[in-house]
Amino acid sequence: MEIRFSSRMINLTLGLLVLVLSAIVVFSVMQPLRTEKEIQDREQAVIKQMNIIRNAELRYRQVNGEYCASIDTLAMAGFIDDSVRFIPYSNGRKFNIKALCIETQGTGERQTFMECYAFYDDYLLGLDEDVIEDAKRQAVEKGDFPGLKFGDIEHHSDNIGNWE
Repeated sequence: MEIRFSSRMINLTLGLLVLVLSAIVVFSVMQPLRTEKEIQDREQAVIKQMNIIRNAELRYRQVNGEYCASIDTLAMAGFIDDSVRFIPYSNGRKFNIKALCIETQGTGERQTFMECYAFYDDYLLGLDEDVIEDAKRQAVEKGDFPGLKFGDIEHHSDNIGNWE
């Protein structure tokens, strides 16, 4: 039995193959773009809440003379809404806060420091693990914090965010 392919059948098959390959190329290009957009959206949501926390910490310091070292205390004292404690997209993880007060010997002058942060692992939860690992690797290579952070308990930083 001899199978004969007409030129029309071959052209139709090749055309279909071109369409399938084109779709594969488009999808492979679009996926990283969608992932990048998702990362940007998530970072903006985290930054929004971190700005609320930073303002609350400044108010807390005005009232109490030092920064608050606990996100839960900040919420219980009424400086932030309870929901602000939680990192967006993190499945219930809370923002990390540290505070430090140093008294200068001799002068008795007090310096207060504070930092608040969320790791990539927290707010990129559920995205491609390779994307998260790559973001962490790049941050470490540049000497940057692997996530979003404002303030620093080791250095005076004016509570500037690493996104600013």
